[in-house]
Amino acid sequence: MKKIASLLQLFFTLLFTTGYTQSDLPVNVFAEKVQDSVALKVSVIFSVDSNWIVYDSIAGEDGPIPISFQLMDSKGKKVNYQLRKPNFKKKYDDLFMMDIFYFEDSARYEMSLPTSLKGESMLTIDVEYMSCNLTTGVCMPPANKLLKIEMQ
Repeated sequence: MKKIASLLQLFFTLLFTTGYTQSDLPVNVFAEKVQDSVALKVSVIFSVDSNWIVYDSIAGEDGPIPISFQLMDSKGKKVNYQLRKPNFKKKYDDLFMMDIFYFEDSARYEMSLPTSLKGESMLTIDVEYMSCNLTTGVCMPPANKLLKIEMQ
């Protein structure tokens, strides 16, 4: 039992002392309001360091954490949206033993929002994603980022 506890302690020590700070993570995520005279839209933009990928979706229940978005209005109420995804790549991943869909470099996800939100002053987007390094095989733990967008 002591051996297991020691291994777990070592694992968590290495996990939380790898030297990554918020400013040098391999993925930068931000959001912006899209100017459109007819529809209400926001974009979530990913900028990914060289040799890193972000998983868009997976073909099955197991494997890496795919991207997910949850939008909330200023009262914390969930907002439904229609998502337009960017082009992404597909490959068989030996580590996860499944087809994965991912992108490199950058990607823009555009969300069309209900017109009932036109009077809304602020939206919050909770983005969850997972990234891995193609050279080293190192994967970052799933990350959540809360993005706030002023709508007026």
